[in-house]
Amino acid sequence: MTSITFPDDYECALTIDHKAPSCNRLYALADEDFGRYTSVSVLRHFIEGEQLGPAPSSIDYWAGLIMLSSSYADIYPEKVKRYLPEGYRSNYSALQLSEPFIDKTPQSLVKIFSDTALMKQAIAEILSHTQIAVSSEPEIIAQRICDL
Repeated sequence: MTSITFPDDYECALTIDHKAPSCNRLYALADEDFGRYTSVSVLRHFIEGEQLGPAPSSIDYWAGLIMLSSSYADIYPEKVKRYLPEGYRSNYSALQLSEPFIDKTPQSLVKIFSDTALMKQAIAEILSHTQIAVSSEPEIIAQRICDL
């Protein structure tokens, strides 16, 4: 297998240092430094498919956040469980597009993310629209999400 050689002045907006990534995004979760991809880029690839995560488009960003904050995440190494939620912290706009909250303003999202009780209600609403079942307590999940 041959590798790709990038010129020294190559710039990539998907990486944290804007240089060529150290691996394909498909392997970013297995790479020691996540291929130098930004957490948002790795998260998008994880949620939207192919990134050792759910099948493409099988869950939305809210369901993915709930899963990463619950016992579902136990299959991933600690560094992955820390890195993927950073993508959410850096990009709340992905959450604004989800169906249950499509009409919510950014101000109300900030309020939801700062109040565990409101987050617990949001989780219940999201889970009622999905086919995932979580074994973790909704209160624990809500607290983990609010702690982002």
